Amino acid sequence: MSADEALNFFFLDAARLRALDKASPALLPPFQTLRDDPAWAGYLVKRPFDLQSACQGAHQRDTLAVSHRWLTAAQPDPDAAQLSAICQYLDVHPEVEWVWYDFFSVPQKVNGSARAPADQSLFGWTLQNVLWLYLTCSVLVLLDGQYGGRFWTCVELWTAQRLGESRSLQGSSAPAATAAPSDSTGGAAVGAAVGTRLEPDGAASGKMVCTRVTARCAMMTMDETPLAVALGVASEWRSLDAESAQARLASDEIHVTNQKDKEDLVDELLGFSWRSSRYAAGEDGSLAAYRSTLKTPVSYADAEERSYADLLQSESISFLETIMGEKARPFTQRPTTPAGTAPTAATAAKEATAAAAVGEEPLVAT
Repeated sequence: MSADEALNFFFLDAARLRALDKASPALLPPFQTLRDDPAWAGYLVKRPFDLQSACQGAHQRDTLAVSHRWLTAAQPDPDAAQLSAICQYLDVHPEVEWVWYDFFSVPQKVNGSARAPADQSLFGWTLQNVLWLYLTCSVLVLLDGQYGGRFWTCVELWTAQRLGESRSLQGSSAPAATAAPSDSTGGAAVGAAVGTRLEPDGAASGKMVCTRVTARCAMMTMDETPLAVALGVASEWRSLDAESAQARLASDEIHVTNQKDKEDLVDELLGFSWRSSRYAAGEDGSLAAYRSTLKTPVSYADAEERSYADLLQSESISFLETIMGEKARPFTQRPTTPAGTAPTAATAAKEATAAAAVGEEPLVAT
């Protein structure tokens, strides 16, 4: 198995969450405390995540990714209302063994201090890879009145509703609501029909309603958000193909704290779509395979004026260069002077210098 097919994520043990008081659970500490403090041993587990099997449904039942809005900059869930909703959901979904929630699963800035270098690296890596979770696992959307205007929540919701039995980025349709089938454990099945309303114990009717919006994506309304509003948001994103989602996410109506997150991810949705479809079909969806389909890197605008060495040092290196946790490395085919045009001496010299730096033979135009 190649390096870019094997990922590792940190998950909460669902059994630990089920042991909490689901009506008013105590706040859990951030990632670093769960990972490092012996008092919290067993809550957080690092698990391998194989893309080939994930894209073929291996984690659809046992792993839950939570999509939610941060209510404050320091703490996404200051009143533990989101944690309560998760615990209620787990009560009727005993098949879920692992839960991914960013505050607990990714290194945080604790008390305003910067992350340690290793934690910062892990944080960046996770942002680059996290959509694989929303594409291949069960997803619980905690939707409040501002959810539909935030970048990360919207891209997570769009990805969570990409379906097909292949888990590719094709959109899923919304069949008419039917009664939820029960699985062998007695809980509502992961594949419960779209439109099914599940109201876990303690969820007051009209205040917190759980509704399945696709076969693997369920939605809980928060802060008394009307169910019709929540379903409208889900329907809007479900109807968009990758190109339409790109345009919508790039618009000024969708807000993001870090603009670079938006620029990087929006640019790469089509590549993500290609790779996930290949994996789902049992074919090679690796980063190297995707690179081989590119005649020129998307971010390499002026091959005549910029050397490849310049590109390697540029912040505009494609997000796909690191989406699988790899360090940036040369594309298998770098852009060259257009066919039929002789390269300038300066360009040839720069290409030769760049190629020598990475131990490759320089490419020449033919």
